[in-house]
Amino acid sequence: MMLERFINGFRINSGYTYQIPIGGGRAVDFRVNGVLVEFHNPRVFQGRRGIGDFENRCAYLHYRRSYRRTRGNRYQRERLRRETHRDLGDNYYRCRKQHLRQHPGLSGVELIVATTVDDFYEKVIVRFSSGGYPSLAQFVALFYEQVKIIAKKRTWDNSDQNIGSTTPRAAAA
Repeated sequence: MMLERFINGFRINSGYTYQIPIGGGRAVDFRVNGVLVEFHNPRVFQGRRGIGDFENRCAYLHYRRSYRRTRGNRYQRERLRRETHRDLGDNYYRCRKQHLRQHPGLSGVELIVATTVDDFYEKVIVRFSSGGYPSLAQFVALFYEQVKIIAKKRTWDNSDQNIGSTTPRAAAA
């Protein structure tokens, strides 16, 4: 686990430092030095569980139309992808913060939402490590190596009832 490896004193303790319940069947991924950390890569696709992280179907369809219009222009497509990714991450942060405000023990606790591995590195590893952390490129390589190991070891339950399950990417953090 990357947090245990690079942050002195961090240990996985289910319910306290890992998969911290926040009510309504939801949990935040980690608690590091009193700060709640969520690793959430925004979903911009329609799948069996709905319309990704879009607020509603109309917003999702607008994104799909805009995405199709950028066909042939990789710069516009990449800009749209980046902006949408940022907006969905901001929406996710606001939603999680609202859940925390309703929790009596966590209402004033700082929340970090990292939406990419690079983001996780900058917001969590660099901030909370007391030195001795790798370069960004090395961290990304280690991270995806860990994801592969975890994905091989686990069968993922994506049901809404199991708040303890998480994606290989979040578990690798």
